[in-house]
Amino acid sequence: HAAFRELLREHLGALYGFARTHSRSDEAAEELVQRTFVRLWSSRKRLPEHGSLRAYCYRILLNLAHDRFRDDNLRRKREEEGAAMLSEMHSANEPERVQLGAEAWAMVRELSPELREPVELHFSQGLSLAEVGDVLALSKATVHVRIQDALERLRRKLDTRRAGIPAG
Repeated sequence: HAAFRELLREHLGALYGFARTHSRSDEAAEELVQRTFVRLWSSRKRLPEHGSLRAYCYRILLNLAHDRFRDDNLRRKREEEGAAMLSEMHSANEPERVQLGAEAWAMVRELSPELREPVELHFSQGLSLAEVGDVLALSKATVHVRIQDALERLRRKLDTRRAGIPAG
């Protein structure tokens, strides 16, 4: 444990600086460094015998940064699809829009409370993500993830209904 703490002290600043160039905020950089050391600790029994431990730490951090970038792109794509779905609902003629809205809210009510509550507070009550987080005692990031998860589930259900496949 002492050797690990020494490693952490020795490389923390440099790894943070590197992480900062691969992230959009100080908080995201801190998370990358923290996840790097967690990953390093978890794999300590499988560490390479030859080569630089310092380089290994940078490789872990870079892999985590690439994973985050890929996840962010997927999230952005889901958000764009959700926005397109909402736009489609708004562009439908009035009776069709009312029916789509009623179906969508019926599906929202079928979600688990952890997904349903953020969706209702944000979309029905007009609360910001931060306000929803305050109401539910969650971080803004957690609220965002739950809403995205709920929208993805709703999109899949709507897609299966449109295709005439019973939603499961």
